[in-house]
Amino acid sequence: PKARPELNFNDDLEILRRYNSEIRGLYNYFGIAVNCAAQLSNFGYIMEYSMYKTFAGKYKSKVSKIARKYKQDGLFTVQYQGSKGGEKQQTFYNESFSRRKT
Repeated sequence: PKARPELNFNDDLEILRRYNSEIRGLYNYFGIAVNCAAQLSNFGYIMEYSMYKTFAGKYKSKVSKIARKYKQDGLFTVQYQGSKGGEKQQTFYNESFSRRKT
């Protein structure tokens, strides 16, 4: 997993949504493949740690500190203010990579 310094100028929610959308896009494309569960779970792991490294680079910190700061109940979560002033949260992709039936 590599950090993506080109995302450092985005806010935390934009970075998280970018990673989630890339994972969902790849899963939508390869979801019907026979071996998609094994291959995409590896991809999900790489994307998760790439995101940790991107956050660590943005805040000039370590991956372990970023994980401690943002993980809630074992899920990477970003808190943000909703449009009506309420506190909302977005989590890193935590759905299954199981094979889709056609």
